[in-house]
Amino acid sequence: LPPTTTEDLLRIQAYTADTLFAAGDNGTLLKSFDGGGTFAIYQNLSQPIYSAVYFRTADTGFVGNGSGHLRMTTDGGQNWSTSGTCTCFIKDISFSTPQLGLYAGITGIYRSVNGGAVFSSIPQTQAPDRIIAPADSVFIGIKTFMIRKSIDYGQSFSSDTVHFATNFPFVGISFYNAQQGYVLTADGYLYKTADQGTNWSLANTTGFGNISDFVFLDSLTGYLV
Repeated sequence: LPPTTTEDLLRIQAYTADTLFAAGDNGTLLKSFDGGGTFAIYQNLSQPIYSAVYFRTADTGFVGNGSGHLRMTTDGGQNWSTSGTCTCFIKDISFSTPQLGLYAGITGIYRSVNGGAVFSSIPQTQAPDRIIAPADSVFIGIKTFMIRKSIDYGQSFSSDTVHFATNFPFVGISFYNAQQGYVLTADGYLYKTADQGTNWSLANTTGFGNISDFVFLDSLTGYLV
């Protein structure tokens, strides 16, 4: 897709097939209403890296930054307020319902049951780099090349769901429904599951380098940044 900014982009989210959000360096938020054909830029140079982005609706969303601040907007990115803080670099954000939300930082996982108004810490021995919450399950990707699964919305996690033979960390987890999803490694290996993470198989090697994030809309259509 045509480049819209010279800033590095670190996260991408597809709210619908047409509405996309991407976030990156120097408080950069990109927003598209035509499937990535064009992007509007919302940039706040006073902010550090936007290292995570998640919109619950086209107007209500969150960004996390490298200073441990989770910020919330209800007007599509025009104005922001602080929703949560941690002594950490926020890595990822995910909601499974309008009320149930999680974000991941290098010190663990933080959980909200009131739509992001307040987040509380869930201690974890291994801090996740990626987090996604399809339906009632939660998947986290950890730098030691493993995916772990929770069925109580992040309060406890199983032993390794899958452990891939790769020397690169995961750069993304994307489920397009409760059962089917993908994980991608930084060296471009794409794995898929059709049974909510019980089994994974190699789907493809992308041939791309320097991948930061990805998202799938369905079994065929996806985006990389």
